Amino acid sequence: MKLNAKLWQNVAKNYAKLLEEEETCDVSITVGSGDNVKTFNVHSLILRTQTPYFHTALSAQWRKKKGDKLCLSKPNVTPAIFEDILKYMYSSELKLEGKDVQHLLGLLSASDELILPVLSEHVQRYFALHQSSWIKEHPLEALNSAFQHESWKELQNCCVSTICTNPWMLFETPHFYHLDETILLSIIEKDELQMEESDIWYHILTWGIMQHTDLPDDLNDYTEEDFNKLKKTLSKFLPVIRFFNMSLEDFDTKVSPYRKIFPDELYEDILWHFLKPDRPKKYVSSILPKRHHPYANGNFFKTNYAKITAYRASLSKYATRPNGFKRVMIGP
Repeated sequence: MKLNAKLWQNVAKNYAKLLEEEETCDVSITVGSGDNVKTFNVHSLILRTQTPYFHTALSAQWRKKKGDKLCLSKPNVTPAIFEDILKYMYSSELKLEGKDVQHLLGLLSASDELILPVLSEHVQRYFALHQSSWIKEHPLEALNSAFQHESWKELQNCCVSTICTNPWMLFETPHFYHLDETILLSIIEKDELQMEESDIWYHILTWGIMQHTDLPDDLNDYTEEDFNKLKKTLSKFLPVIRFFNMSLEDFDTKVSPYRKIFPDELYEDILWHFLKPDRPKKYVSSILPKRHHPYANGNFFKTNYAKITAYRASLSKYATRPNGFKRVMIGP
């Protein structure tokens, strides 16, 4: 195996030299925009072989010719990123050390557009291993970036897993309420979300309320239409919040005031669960398990109280709540 790897390294070096031999190139690709533009002379045979994108772009139906070269333009890809992609396609070499977050995200976007799935997976793994601190410092930006492409599963899982381990880094940020429903749902569904169920309900309820600027400040002033708006907004969240794992006191003080947003059978199932847990459920086929978080263990909280308190305090400067936050009337 080592011998094969060494042989391939020699072959790859020879292919890389082709990038310097412009006299054999038959394609001219101009990338970038504004003052950041560069033209690369490359070989159609290599590009066609590496990705179906160029197989189509250089076909007779789509190609444009100027002189003796085929011409393409990619203004949405920077020269630095395209240079990395060319090195990868010619020699399978890619040096990511020292590249900043924006370069890595740009490389991922270009890999997706140019249909280079192996390159995309490699960059995602590198990002997950070497940019974990950036994800923690910019959780909203990290999530929005990871979920902009459906194929970035590894990066999405990394971001969600990081946030599940310490969800306060996300839920206490001032722009949490702008988070997309699909992204938020992917976090709430996780068994590993390390947050008490009543806290999860509090933040999801607030997120739902903040999607409607016209809701009254006082819950007593809600009309049927207001409750229906909130019910529709939170309809996908209610089945995945573990109400069955809440205490009766939490449910009574924090959830029951919003009874009207619940499907009747779900609310009935929850109430009966507190009275008779073994009673067959109507709305749910099975009860979701308790989340796998250390707060379920009282000893964890005792031994880590100072650390948890310090972390929450460090977030206080970011926890400026919108004015509408006072609408959440769910008990003390």
